[in-house]
Amino acid sequence: MVFANEQRLPFIMEQFTQNVSQIVIMLGLIAFVFPYFLVACVPICIFFFSLVRYFRPAQRHMKRLDNTTRSPIFSHLSASLQGLSTIAAYGKQDQFREQFYDHVEVNSKSG
Repeated sequence: MVFANEQRLPFIMEQFTQNVSQIVIMLGLIAFVFPYFLVACVPICIFFFSLVRYFRPAQRHMKRLDNTTRSPIFSHLSASLQGLSTIAAYGKQDQFREQFYDHVEVNSKSG
């Protein structure tokens, strides 16, 4: 069984390769016509690489927080679905709904 994303992967890779080659060719042409463009590119590249080095750990930490606070949501939802008949029998729908909302609120506050 082939998934939809696996079928699209060759097409996406072809587009990626075409886009990267077009960018490289355009930058080469601009540098050929305007050689001072390369002088301006050096500080811009240094600036963006320093931004990446600075913000990547923060991005990793935010993703870790998001995954940590999202896990209880899925756990609670799974447990609620498995015990749906029991929850309904004891009339605890409101309690489980409030717990779910609390988990969602903690997840949205962690950012």
